[in-house]
Amino acid sequence: MKKFKLLCLSILAFVSFFSALSFVNAASLNLNESFSTSSTVVGNTFTVTFRMSSSTPLGYINYSMNYDSSKLTLVSSTQNNVLYSFTGAEKQTTVTFKFKAKSSGTANISLKINEALDFDGNNLSGSGSISRSIKIKTQSEIEASYSKINNLSKLTVSDGELSPAFNKNTLEYSLEVPNEVTKITVSGTKEDSKSYVDVFKTYELEEGTNKINVKVTAQNGNSKTYTINVTRKELAPIIIDIDGKSLNVVRKKDLLESPNSNYSDTTVTISDEEIPAFINEVTNTILVGLRDSEGNINLYIYND
Repeated sequence: MKKFKLLCLSILAFVSFFSALSFVNAASLNLNESFSTSSTVVGNTFTVTFRMSSSTPLGYINYSMNYDSSKLTLVSSTQNNVLYSFTGAEKQTTVTFKFKAKSSGTANISLKINEALDFDGNNLSGSGSISRSIKIKTQSEIEASYSKINNLSKLTVSDGELSPAFNKNTLEYSLEVPNEVTKITVSGTKEDSKSYVDVFKTYELEEGTNKINVKVTAQNGNSKTYTINVTRKELAPIIIDIDGKSLNVVRKKDLLESPNSNYSDTTVTISDEEIPAFINEVTNTILVGLRDSEGNINLYIYND
């Protein structure tokens, strides 16, 4: 009976030892990859990095890499088929390949593990192989796929209504606003999110006609321009009679130029409106601008 128990214990110990050996040898080499880009253009370069890892320190790896030479040119690699300079601390390593795309299509790149050992010389199972592909296009093929849409789906202004009502195929509009409206904001919506609009913003309005151009550029570079003609109404003119001539008072400061450095900016009140003027503080002379029927502007001495 004791011999039977001893035999059973021996068998159990042998099975346990065998199981332990099997566990040691069950370590595997995992393989994955990463591309620097998922697609590329003929003439461009990209890299592929293969990562090999294990739960035990690495000792030796023999691999082979294959690629579609009709579409790719191998520029460089960090390693060459055999990896063995391990110190016993590394549980993972990488190899990186740099390729140049030379023709359009789908190119395959694969890496196969021929043999792998851990640092103690045990085989690493589950090494296998991995294969991936990258899409390659010529620049003309890419540009041919670009969107041609350069329409607006909506165009609005902050004051007033466009005439005619907006239509994406109508390129010119008109709008009239009161004189007190000195600014107008143009906004809208692109029909295609890939297009570009450069002038959705707020504009300063001069009296009279103001032309606002809204340029829409499609992804492929084609553009169209929507034009808004905004008329800001002019105030009723302030007319001054001088020597039998009817002259209009100039309301805009930027239309006037000081006669010399002895004059500084000031204002005067004419017809209950503040008008830009110049004053000589020494002589107390005030000048205002008057415009004749031909549009000529001259400075005249002002007094009450």
